[in-house]
Amino acid sequence: MEFITRLMNQTRMPEGRLGKIMIAMMNFGHAPLFNWGVKKLPDIDFKKILDLGCGGGRNISKLAKAYRNSKLKGIDLSPLCVEAASKYNRKLIETERMKIECGDVVTLSEKEKDYDLVTAIETIYFWEDLQHCFENIRECMKEEGVILIVNELDGNAPSSEKYEKIIKGLKAYRAEKIEEYLLRAGFKNIETFRRESPSWIAVTARK
Repeated sequence: MEFITRLMNQTRMPEGRLGKIMIAMMNFGHAPLFNWGVKKLPDIDFKKILDLGCGGGRNISKLAKAYRNSKLKGIDLSPLCVEAASKYNRKLIETERMKIECGDVVTLSEKEKDYDLVTAIETIYFWEDLQHCFENIRECMKEEGVILIVNELDGNAPSSEKYEKIIKGLKAYRAEKIEEYLLRAGFKNIETFRRESPSWIAVTARK
């Protein structure tokens, strides 16, 4: 049990040997969730994509394949994740279609302000001041840009409370609270999608 607890606490900031195990688990374990979540996106040929908390790099790789005319950037707090995601996407980085960098949504200060898609898959659990983070994201987006948030924990199921107790700093937000913070941050056209078993949620909104 102690090992499992230590491993699960690598989810926010993977590092060391356990961090490498967690990154591999993320790339494998998040695949069904990601595949379900991206189907909720509108039918738009997104040209510039920002993936927040890019982890081991699988999800941003799939976005690159889905949107072949796009340029992409992934950021993550963990240098180990940046290293892993960079290796996973080496060819895309070499062709200058993709960048992977250390970064923090709390202090996000992109200057381009022209991302038309921002994704946050299994990551908002650890964001401090969720409304401020959403405000930062909105500043990075072009008008009518889309944000996609996908969470495995919906804040209602018993598993949400279980993992909040196990993983330090994790907060499983209910969809209603995510919607509230998005609205306060200035987003519009907010839609929530739910899967009952397992209890996943996806939320989309527009700038």
